[in-house]
Formats: sequence, C-alpha cells, structure tokens
Amino acid sequence: TLVVGSRYFQELIRKLPGDTIELYKPEDGNSLTITSGSSEFNLVTLHPDDFSLVEQIHDQDHVNIDSFAMKELIDLTNYAAATDEDRPVFTGALLEINENEVTMVATDTHRMAVKKITIDEPATTPMRAIIPTKT
Repeated sequence: TLVVGSRYFQELIRKLPGDTIELYKPEDGNSLTITSGSSEFNLVTLHPDDFSLVEQIHDQDHVNIDSFAMKELIDLTNYAAATDEDRPVFTGALLEINENEVTMVATDTHRMAVKKITIDEPATTPMRAIIPTKT
C-alpha cells in the first residue's frame, strides 16, 4: 500500500504517451515508478500509516451548529491551510467536535489558525474530520 499526491498523479497520467501505462513500486524505496512508451517518471510516495482510516458515521451521530458560526470557523482558519498539493495532509482543516466545543485548525507548517466556538446542544459523540479547503 502506498499514497501519492492525487493532483500530480492525475495530470501525469492524462498526459502520458502510449497505450499502456505501467506502475510499479521498487522494493527498496518510497517511490512509484510510472512508465508509458519511452517515458518514465518517479513519484515520491507517502507512508499509508500517516493517514487515518475514515471512520463510519452512524445515523444517530449528529451535531447542530449555527450556520453563521460554522462560516466563521471556516473564514478564520482556512487562510492558514497549505495550498501545495505535495503535502496533502496540510491542505485541509481539522474540524474537531467534543461535547459543546467545536474547534477548527488549519496549518501550512509555517502558520497556524485555531478557532473555537461553544454550541448550545452537545454532540452525541466526539467527531473529527479533515475538511478540504478551497485553494
């Protein structure tokens, strides 16, 4: 299992010459080799353990957040998210909900924005999600 940057991978695959595309991972490295026709490319891969599995959200799991408060969370944090697709984990904002507290955090590793709000009705269960930011 390996992880590659999706945007660069998709653009590369679209532009490759030839009818056949071969993908292989050398055993001794953190890369993915892509060949097509006479072209060969090596993409740096990320370790899959650095990405958590998506947890299933059950029907009974819910939280009510005022739309103006949610907009404020987004507006006051998304500017700090990375725009570089080479580091996809930083291109989103972490939304964390624990009881009556909602926190959104974004960083590009040079700056960080954190905004917390309190909600009237507690969440039925703690929740965490990475929300993609618009670049």
